[in-house]
Amino acid sequence: MRCFQRCWCLFVVVWACLPGRCRSGICSRHHGNTCVVTDNRTFSRSMVLHLKGSIEFRRIRWQCAVQSASYKTIRIDIVVSDSVRLLEGAVLHCATIMLQGRSIEISETSEISTNGTSFTSEPFANMEGESAAKLWSAPQRGASHGGIGGTPAGCTVDDAQLSRRMALVYGDPLAPLTFGRAAGPSSNRGLGGGRVRLFASESLVLNGTISAAGRGP
Repeated sequence: MRCFQRCWCLFVVVWACLPGRCRSGICSRHHGNTCVVTDNRTFSRSMVLHLKGSIEFRRIRWQCAVQSASYKTIRIDIVVSDSVRLLEGAVLHCATIMLQGRSIEISETSEISTNGTSFTSEPFANMEGESAAKLWSAPQRGASHGGIGGTPAGCTVDDAQLSRRMALVYGDPLAPLTFGRAAGPSSNRGLGGGRVRLFASESLVLNGTISAAGRGP
């Protein structure tokens, strides 16, 4: 891999496993065609796992190491041919989490979390018209991904306030996959939420938590 000026280089760990033949250390044991994971892990690079069969997380925490602005380039991306199951308080926490399989199950005490993983304060860098700096010149403006966010400074009339708040909305309302926005001055900034995408071709059993909330300073 070569890095040139003004280019970002993304390093990714990829594991491709067959049932009973995964020697990467990801699976703690195998039960038939199911890879059972019982060890905690912290990733400084993206974890991309392609598995033939199922994967089952039990009482573990997989999380991505915080690396300030580069944190958003790290992801947990798991693709299996059968099922993904988070059981017995299992937690996946990263800026981006993508799971794909025939079925996905999240038990009552388990969680997929991207809480407080976005350091981005300017989501409109490629927008026409007003510059991102103008749109977000007031640090008290709340995040607006999927909603109208907080109240911009200088709004006194209800209609004008709503109009200005709506103008700050970003992301695709039908297929949202944009990071939340950090808010406040850099010295005391609240962090935005990350991204979660689940692909279940047959069933999704959600008894636990999927969360992409922001986090206060």
